[in-house]
Amino acid sequence: MKKKMYNLLYRIRKTNKDVRIDTRKRLVFFDYKNGDTMNEQKIKRLRDEFNFELQSEIRN
Repeated sequence: MKKKMYNLLYRIRKTNKDVRIDTRKRLVFFDYKNGDTMNEQKIKRLRDEFNFELQSEIRN
């Protein structure tokens, strides 16, 4: 199960450079201007299967 999660995290980090993931707190940070990130299939799967939460942040 853990291997699935880390594989998914690797694929998300590789394709989305605008997403930051904190695995200890189980948070996915994204730019509030780019709301399309939260609707991406891989991030939805991460939230559903592994109980990650979304957090928007203001970036320059």
